[in-house]
Amino acid sequence: MSRTRKAYNAKRLLGTVLAIFLIFFNWKASYAHYCLSLFFPLVVLVIISYGYIELKMEERNCFRQCYFKSNSFFAILLSGRLFVTLFYLLASLAMTVSIFSSAIDYSVWLWLYLLLHSALSLFLFAYLDQVFGAMLQKRYRSIFAREWTILLMGVPLIAVFLSLSLNSYEPAYLSDSLQETISNASRSISSDCDIINSILKLGKTIDSSFWWVIHESTEQTSKPVIKAGIWVAFLLYNSLALLGINRLIIQIIYLLREAFRKPEGK
Repeated sequence: MSRTRKAYNAKRLLGTVLAIFLIFFNWKASYAHYCLSLFFPLVVLVIISYGYIELKMEERNCFRQCYFKSNSFFAILLSGRLFVTLFYLLASLAMTVSIFSSAIDYSVWLWLYLLLHSALSLFLFAYLDQVFGAMLQKRYRSIFAREWTILLMGVPLIAVFLSLSLNSYEPAYLSDSLQETISNASRSISSDCDIINSILKLGKTIDSSFWWVIHESTEQTSKPVIKAGIWVAFLLYNSLALLGINRLIIQIIYLLREAFRKPEGK
């Protein structure tokens, strides 16, 4: 790898890390007091939804031609620009809410892993982009590289999160009573902004209910299969936020590449 390419990749990595940590640092520092902190989830919503919509706009014509008769009602509906935009905008909204509700409680170790995750994602994206260069049209090459990077890098992120969860302390708000657990969890977080406060308390209610079920179930059963099933359910619940952060990191890498595209061969 040439010195120019190394410098180019280093700038992209620095830009990605700065973007991610500035968004979440400012969110954690301001959500408790200011409604203006909603600006950060909106930025993330735009970034994630742009990636989804860009991909699905390319796929929609193939979807219509491969599975439906071209003039049927479902072909027109499911491949229409409006439907595709609205559907993936709502999916991105759900992912964004999950990300910002969960990120408040992420451990230092998970944030440190996200630094490594960003570097690995950058180099995998660059490698796949180069590999697909020999197989795909130029306009689709980076999109394919991005989506494969998102798919492959989701696996270690979920594995690290599960490992940290299994070896971490249980939340302090846990109690023998589900109602008391939910009440304790709800009191552990608040915001002066009514919209943020309602969303965070709803997230804490769901999260504390899961933790209570996990705690009670693992205490009352010694069967490994049941315990594994409980943790799988917990992982599925948290996967929306994890996959959202994974997509956000790689989408930022992709956008930086498009914004500062290095000339071919240099």
